[in-house]
Amino acid sequence: ALILHQDKKPGGPVSFLGIKTANAASLTKSEQAALSTPFAKSKEFSSPKTQQIVTSIAKFEGWGKSKSMKARRNPGNLVYAGQPGAKKTPGSMFATFETEYLGFIALKKQVIADSRKGLTLQQFIYKYAPPSENNTKQYVSNLSKDLNVSPSIKLNILITS
Repeated sequence: ALILHQDKKPGGPVSFLGIKTANAASLTKSEQAALSTPFAKSKEFSSPKTQQIVTSIAKFEGWGKSKSMKARRNPGNLVYAGQPGAKKTPGSMFATFETEYLGFIALKKQVIADSRKGLTLQQFIYKYAPPSENNTKQYVSNLSKDLNVSPSIKLNILITS
C-alpha cells in the first residue's frame, strides 16, 4: 500500500510503494521536515484517494520501469520548481529528489494543491501532463479507469470522498 504519512503510533512503520523504513525515526531530516508541515498533516494528505491518485500517476509515468526516473527519485516525473529536498537535474527540466520518499511527498502535494484550485481530474491532467509533451487524452482515460471515476469529477471531491 502507498502510505505517505506516518502511522498513528509515534515511531511506527512508514511505507510507500513497497519501500519501507524500519520506523519513523529512520527518516532523513528532510523527510521528517516535510512530514511536519501543516500541509502534510492535512486530511487530504492522508486520504486513501490521494494515495490512489499518486499511485496511478506514478504507474502511468513509468515508475519502476524508467531508470532515469528512478535515478532522479521522481515518481511523478515532476519538473523542478524549488520543491523541498530537490534540485534541478543538470541538462533537464526535471527535479531530482534526495530520496524517493521526498519525490512521493512532492507529487502528493502537487495533487492536493491542484485539488484546492477546484480542478477536475481532466483539467488537472491537462495541466500536469500537457498534450505538447504527453498523450494527455490517454493519460486521462487511464487515470479515470484506475480510479473508477469520471474525468469530470472535481479533484477535491474525489480526494475527500
